[in-house]
Amino acid sequence: MDLLSLRNTLLLFKALKKERAPEVYFSLVGFEYYVKEYPHFLLDSNFKHIRPQPAIAKEFCNEMFPKKVYLGKWQHAKDGQMIETLGITHIINISDSCDNYLDKSHPNLTYLQLVVADENDKPISNMFEEIYEFIRVNTEQTGSEEPIADVDLE
Repeated sequence: MDLLSLRNTLLLFKALKKERAPEVYFSLVGFEYYVKEYPHFLLDSNFKHIRPQPAIAKEFCNEMFPKKVYLGKWQHAKDGQMIETLGITHIINISDSCDNYLDKSHPNLTYLQLVVADENDKPISNMFEEIYEFIRVNTEQTGSEEPIADVDLE
């Protein structure tokens, strides 16, 4: 980014903050990158989303590793429209009360369900290796170029 572009970006940021814009984001990688990678966030000229938005959840789940791992709530796991929009193929369900909501309507989804009570005294660290292995194996099967993480769980 050249100095003139940086100056103009900072001036725009200052003007938007003065107008009390609640959120301001700038891209250093260009608009084409977002069109390719995140079309579900883009709006058309009528301010309508160009891709389907979550039907049940109020927002998209959090992308932890680009196009590989997302973190969400039960509403995200239940939202078939969002699952399809993001191209999610595997779900890890760590709960003692949350069903595998889409196992019948989306037979191509693969679930790993681990039953854990949501209590402070219930450790989940003994499940980390199984979770890691599930992610590693299924990431390799989808042809990902690199592993999600290279960690030693011992």
